[in-house]
Amino acid sequence: MNYNEVIFATFQKLIKDKEITPLFYKNKDIIFNEGSLCKDICYILDGEVEINTLSYSGSIEVISLLVKHNFFGEFLIFQENGKYLGDVIAKGNVALIKISKEMMLDLMHKNKEFLEAYISFISKETYEIKQQVKLLSHKNALNRVIYYLENYATNSTCILESVASLAKEINLPRETVSRTLTRLENEGFLYKNKNLIKLLK
Repeated sequence: MNYNEVIFATFQKLIKDKEITPLFYKNKDIIFNEGSLCKDICYILDGEVEINTLSYSGSIEVISLLVKHNFFGEFLIFQENGKYLGDVIAKGNVALIKISKEMMLDLMHKNKEFLEAYISFISKETYEIKQQVKLLSHKNALNRVIYYLENYATNSTCILESVASLAKEINLPRETVSRTLTRLENEGFLYKNKNLIKLLK
């Protein structure tokens, strides 16, 4: 089993043994408010959860979108006075479990397979955060787009949801990203067919 399967199977057994109980939320239910103290690690059994905050201009800014098999609060729980940086809101129907810090430590102590799986999850998450930091360190739009495409391509191919979604992902205006992709295509760096991008260099 891969690490996601190990983690899911471990929690399913705890649910079956009635050591933890799933919680259910409907669309737009607020799971936690921004600024509330993180008291548990949460694991999404099904559905999607959005963490967002209100900007100074009054618009809602999405911090992260979490899906099935994702954790949240996994870093905050180990911080002194760790508080949520945004509202945690259900997107559609959501099922999740809350695991106390003590239970999580006990699981990792007693179950080596779970410990290795959880460390693998955290390692991947940390690596992705560092990739995002490096991405945003590129101030030049051309370098930022190239870095993203080179690091997220599979077999030199990227399939985008849309140019707008890419722009949001790399924190650039949509028009800038569109112009940059056109320039890279004209220079022979890539081939673009609708939402499919093939790197040529």
